[in-house]
Amino acid sequence: MSFDVLIIGGGPAGVAAALRLAKMEHAVAVVAKPRRGAAVEGLSERAYEVLRTLGCERAGASLGREVVRQSHWNGATSEHNRETLVDRRAFDRALLEDAEAQGLAVIYAKTARPCARNGGWEIVGTSGDNAPFAVSGKLLIEARGRRAPGAGRRARRGPGTTALARVYGGVPAQPRTAIAAFRDGWAWYASQGDGTGLLQVFVDHEQGQLPKRGALAGHFAGLAGQVTEAGEWLGVGQAKGAVTVRAAGPVHWPDPVGPNSIRIGDAAAAVDPLSGHGIFEALGSALAGAVVVNTLLRRPDQRALAEAFYQERVAQGFERNCRTGRAFYALEQRWPEAPFWRARATWPDQAPVHAPPFESAPSIERRPVVEDDLVVARPVVVTPDHPRGVYQVADVPLVALLEQIESATSDGSLAERLKVTRTQLETALAWLRYRRMIGAG
Repeated sequence: MSFDVLIIGGGPAGVAAALRLAKMEHAVAVVAKPRRGAAVEGLSERAYEVLRTLGCERAGASLGREVVRQSHWNGATSEHNRETLVDRRAFDRALLEDAEAQGLAVIYAKTARPCARNGGWEIVGTSGDNAPFAVSGKLLIEARGRRAPGAGRRARRGPGTTALARVYGGVPAQPRTAIAAFRDGWAWYASQGDGTGLLQVFVDHEQGQLPKRGALAGHFAGLAGQVTEAGEWLGVGQAKGAVTVRAAGPVHWPDPVGPNSIRIGDAAAAVDPLSGHGIFEALGSALAGAVVVNTLLRRPDQRALAEAFYQERVAQGFERNCRTGRAFYALEQRWPEAPFWRARATWPDQAPVHAPPFESAPSIERRPVVEDDLVVARPVVVTPDHPRGVYQVADVPLVALLEQIESATSDGSLAERLKVTRTQLETALAWLRYRRMIGAG
């Protein structure tokens, strides 16, 4: 079978990219290995809205309860960030069913291996019933997250973090998510309120090797015992199943676009779980990646522009999320000399999470932007807090607005010239006024 685009990886990033490309009228095949390990995550309202616009009804129906995350940090307890609980095994399966329902080809693979061939790609492997399969395509999207091969020495890595997780049964029947710091790391707990809970601890594997598999349960119990709050979370619950281990440190792939391939989601840039909502970041990367793929297929002469757009987007998003994580780590002051906290309170740098908008004068530059599902070059407003530039605010082109302001007799005539509503115009003007690009009048 031959397709325009092959996607290997069937998580949120892979499915979102597939659905978006299908709407752009590309033939897409998704090759996915069903998730095996237990995992519960929190889904933000923004991430849910993205999935809703993509028509992911089954994924939406698989979501659990909405909760307010509780934080135990630096000796204080607070509540913030509403999130919806997600059982990743059920959620990922529902996403693939949404893709099938919208007519996409989905292959549930037991083994899968992509190979560059004849200027394109082929994925060969075996399906769940051990039947061999082979699909070919012009372009490959790597969406296997942190499991994606090839990062090697070229990837930029932050402090080495390992997540150890274990499922507990018989825990208090209260839906919740919570985080708590302890001397050697931090813990995250999630429960759907069904008497089962998942406890994860995040530690620094660069400070010492993990014990062998037979000793993992005891090691995990020792770490969990350092988490004072875990007693309340787990109650009289008992551990069930094995301890799972996965990498959880920040990793950035510097060249996410290859000759006929692109990395999206965690395969392009994976951030520390403390930095923000991983699913939302993966979805954003996937949608941007889909536009880049569309550009590569329909406007191959714009390859350099599309590559620059995506590479810059991934790099700056990675830096922003890492700085957000650094700021949160730095808030924990109880163990400043502990290796775990010392390494993370200063990485990746000391730059502010958000640059002050008035640090330097704004400029107008020609930069790559997204327009009609293609990457094109347009004049944008570049400011310290928006270094990639802003093309439009409320669908109002900012540079065109600046060019028309002087000759317009009223806001009404200005809105008419730009073919936007007064509300849209007022939003764009407020953005320019805040950055002191126009007067307050």
